[in-house]
Order: sequence, then C-alpha cells, then structure tokens
Amino acid sequence: MHDGLPLILDRDAELAAVSDASRGAAGGDGSVVLVTGPDGIGKTALMRAARAGTGTAVRVLTARGMALEQDFSFGIVRQLFEPVRAAVGPGGWDELLDGGSDPHAATHGLYWLTANLAARQQLLIMVDDAHWADAPSLRWLSHLAARIEDLPVVLMVAARSGPDLPEVIDELPDLPSCTVLALRPLSAEATATLVRAHLSPASDDAPAPDDTRETSEEPDDEFCAACHGATGGNPFLLQALLVALREARDTTVPLTPAMVTAAGPRPVATAAARR
Repeated sequence: MHDGLPLILDRDAELAAVSDASRGAAGGDGSVVLVTGPDGIGKTALMRAARAGTGTAVRVLTARGMALEQDFSFGIVRQLFEPVRAAVGPGGWDELLDGGSDPHAATHGLYWLTANLAARQQLLIMVDDAHWADAPSLRWLSHLAARIEDLPVVLMVAARSGPDLPEVIDELPDLPSCTVLALRPLSAEATATLVRAHLSPASDDAPAPDDTRETSEEPDDEFCAACHGATGGNPFLLQALLVALREARDTTVPLTPAMVTAAGPRPVATAAARR
C-alpha cells in the first residue's frame, strides 16, 4: 500500500495518457479518456490512481454507476454536481447555470453548467461503472463528449468491455477527442511483485511471525507462476486468492504451488460470483 492506495503495476502507459490529457485540458484542449476491460481488471484502481495524481489546480467531480439505480433519472449527474451546488450556494449556482438559452433543454443546460464551472477551474470528470449509468446521464455525457475539445475538461469514463455496452459508450471511441485505454491482465512479473508484497514474511500484509518458530521464505518463482496461472493476471481475482492464502498460511511451512491449487478455486469462484 502507498498513501492509502493499492500498488499499481503494469499501468504506466495508461497513467501517462491521463496525465497527457490533463496537460492538454490545461491548455484548453479537452478530451475523453475511456477505460475498458473485463470485470476485475483494475479499472477502478486506475481511476483512483489518476485522481490521486491530480494537482490542486484541477477540480475533480466523481460518480459511479450502480445496477440498482439505472432507473434513477440523472443519477450520475446528481452525484457529480450536488457537491458543487452545496459548496457554491444558491447565488453561485444561478451564476453557473447562466448561458442555457432553453431552460427546458436539460442536456444542453448541463453542458453550460460544465462549461461555466470549467471557466473557473480546470475539471476532471470521472464516471466509473458507466455501463450501469442511467440513460439521461449517458445522453448528457455524449452531448458533453461531442463538444469537449474547446473546454478545459477531461472526461474519464470507465466501463466494462463486452457486447452489451450502452450505445452511447460504444460510440465514444469514434470521437477524435477520445483515447481508449483497454486494460490488459497483469504480467507474470507484476503478479510476482504483488504476491511477494502480500505474502513475504517481512511484508506489512503478512501475519506477524511467532518469535519461537522459524518462518518460511518469500514466495519463489514457481509459487508466483502458480498464482498467475490460477487467476490469469486478473487483479481482483489475484487479490481474492492472496487473501485466502494469507488467512490460511502457516508461516512454518514453505509456500508451494500445491497450496495455490488447493486454495485457488474456492476464493476465486466466490469472489467472481460476488462480483
């Protein structure tokens, strides 16, 4: 763990792309960053790392889609802007809304709200699990994305990959302002780093050894390879496996691939079902 965030590996290129987008927005060139990948691949972790790397010159607005709130009209919009409304008060809120020529055109009015807010401070708008977002919010996101190039705004959207994506999200890559970050599984090397960070006797996450007993050595290459094979490099499934191994660990017994075989299916299946 680093500053309250999980260790992020194999994501240097993606974080650099977000930084590039932020620098462009600082110069008035807004853009869209679409983060995709299967469940558990680390989309949320990347979003959190990107947010942690944001300087004080950028205002961050966040929202997350939820399956049970897909019928809650403008639910994502409310998550993004309710903190702003609470902070500026009624007078400031009216000023931010200025510019919409048709008060009944909610979508375009929200565009003007975003533009006026961005005129005060560069914005990073982050929407996680966008595949579960409500339809009116998705229409607004599409409206903003199509007009974002002249705004000091980065719109960062994370969505599960697959054939069932909402049409609005599926069309984002066609925009010239959109960068797609398709996350890949962790490499064997990155998996080994995480396994050792969690299970080495000296790691913060490993159980404290009993001073009266010998402790096992750190996980070897064969053990790490077994963990990678059991999870396919999926960070969520790897974390579930490591938690199970850590809870069942006897520090007097060396770690072996057989332990992964024995522990792997149950925690991984449970974690996947819960997901």
